[in-house]
Amino acid sequence: MLMQVECHEAYNLLSTIPWSIRSPIPGVQIKDLTQLATTAWLAGKQIDLLTWFVNRQLQRSDSHLLPSAYPNKIFSLYKAFISSGPEDGSSSWVNEPRKTLQSGKVHQIGFCLHVVLGMGMPEMPSEGNHWVAVVLDGQNRRILFGDSLGYQLHATILAMLDWWLRPAFEQPFSIYELQYNRQAGSWSCRDWAVNMMAHYLSPDQFPLLGHTTEVEVRNRIELLMGIVGEIHALVCTFSLSSTVL
Repeated sequence: MLMQVECHEAYNLLSTIPWSIRSPIPGVQIKDLTQLATTAWLAGKQIDLLTWFVNRQLQRSDSHLLPSAYPNKIFSLYKAFISSGPEDGSSSWVNEPRKTLQSGKVHQIGFCLHVVLGMGMPEMPSEGNHWVAVVLDGQNRRILFGDSLGYQLHATILAMLDWWLRPAFEQPFSIYELQYNRQAGSWSCRDWAVNMMAHYLSPDQFPLLGHTTEVEVRNRIELLMGIVGEIHALVCTFSLSSTVL
């Protein structure tokens, strides 16, 4: 059942943002925040909000989470390769993260994958019904995988990741499991996927979620508050600077 979460502090903070200023988060509108005040299944824009917030908190150049467009495009390129031949889209922007891993400028990247529960990759990215977490560690040649419902890394996911990594790394990566607690609700798999990755990259800043619905709701409220605070600081600073100029 969809539940609206009461979060008066966040609403009050939102009311102080000058809405005439464009959102500082690429591809995301301020209105996309509203989904974080419900127990609805999060969409790609909300994941971009969460990964943007995690990256802001990490403040690290060697590890970060990717927006939702990257894994979808990787999957599309992989499906095209399977069906029609050797073109791997090597000149595409989607392979930039792989190049940064190869060069050592970035040690680890993480992203959410849309899968069929317990069955790996769907026929089309939009046909999945569950979200899992993947961290690629180029420095230690590791794939770290987490599924908040306890399923192991499926062969179809591994095949796609191996294909994408192969142009940059000759040897296959070893498989490790991300630490997590099992999710409680049916609506929170993306919350868990982001939490697993964030905890792995910075365990002190991002404790693992517990396994109750109350924890899931509180986590969304805390994330909403944090994101609103970051937007408020960025937008209001920009607005003040523009006024001075």
